[in-house]
Amino acid sequence: INPMNNKIATYDFEATPNGTDNNKFVSYRVSMAYNVLDECDRFLRIETKTFGGKDCIRKWMKWLFTNKKEFSGYTLYAHNAGKFDLLLVLGEYLLENDEYWKIDTESLIVLNGAYLNLIMFHEEEGETFTLALKDSFRLLPASLDKLCAEFNVAHKKLTGAVDFNEMNITNCYGGKVDCPNNKLFSSDLFRLELGNVVYCNWDCIGLLEVMNTFKEEVYNNMGFINI
Repeated sequence: INPMNNKIATYDFEATPNGTDNNKFVSYRVSMAYNVLDECDRFLRIETKTFGGKDCIRKWMKWLFTNKKEFSGYTLYAHNAGKFDLLLVLGEYLLENDEYWKIDTESLIVLNGAYLNLIMFHEEEGETFTLALKDSFRLLPASLDKLCAEFNVAHKKLTGAVDFNEMNITNCYGGKVDCPNNKLFSSDLFRLELGNVVYCNWDCIGLLEVMNTFKEEVYNNMGFINI
């Protein structure tokens, strides 16, 4: 029997066009939720990692590279990645940098202007480490809000929790959360940044809970097929 594939993670970007040239979206935070597995690749728990600031994608790519042995073979899903998140990954990092990861160009699948599949790899001392970036919306074509409700996961969408009209390129690049003057929420910058950290992490966890439930249903009901 083909074992269930638990090597799944999710990621999400927060980005803003406010104050940028030609209203181009620029990322200021990336979060990732991932399944932590035991030595037999059995699920243990979900953990998260987040990076902020102008170079948040580079920080994320470096962290994935540092932990490449742990994450090699993982599939990373983002919801509607093909028309948003993957474009940011390519435009802000992968197309101009190969210090950590290279693109397997033969793996690129584009349909109706959306990237459906992208594999990054790194070769070192005879080993090849790979990460697949895919669009969960192409598997589950509904809003994340609706999916979290239908799959009844613990981390449902925090709709309206962050007002993205408040975000612009002058107030979202702190990169870390500092509590000013030891007074929690005493500044708008702190409130905005903490809100984005919580919101971004929460979305990733909710999507990963959806994907974990979905992969189990597919595996158990369709003859041990992995998504």
